[in-house]
Amino acid sequence: LDELHAHDGGIQSHEPKTPSRHVYGGANKGLTGVEAFMLDFHKMPFPLSLILSRSTIRNYQLMFRHLFFAKHVERRLVGTWLDHQMIKEYTSLRKDMGKTYCLRQRMLHFMQNFVYYMMFEVIEPNFLQMESEIL
Repeated sequence: LDELHAHDGGIQSHEPKTPSRHVYGGANKGLTGVEAFMLDFHKMPFPLSLILSRSTIRNYQLMFRHLFFAKHVERRLVGTWLDHQMIKEYTSLRKDMGKTYCLRQRMLHFMQNFVYYMMFEVIEPNFLQMESEIL
């Protein structure tokens, strides 16, 4: 990799698809936008306030943040896959990068199945049950 980077400066791309190295272990220890993103309802109108208490809204916020961050991780892994597709052109690196391809694919497969499980095996059946009890 060092030889490749020294020769032509690495992969030329207008928009980085994976995080920069300086992000990890840097001096900035604050929250990122993805970590801090949250939907909030300051005041509920009267009929909804009977059903959606403050603790219920907090639970929905936690669930939303968890799903949002899981989708963010999935998108980052897809970006890494795109980076790997460009690196595959260099035959000298293919052998050395084989384990990283496998690890990335396993992580992506896990995240896609995890998001699917949360959405369609947990949240949707519970929503349908709640909807049938209300109606």
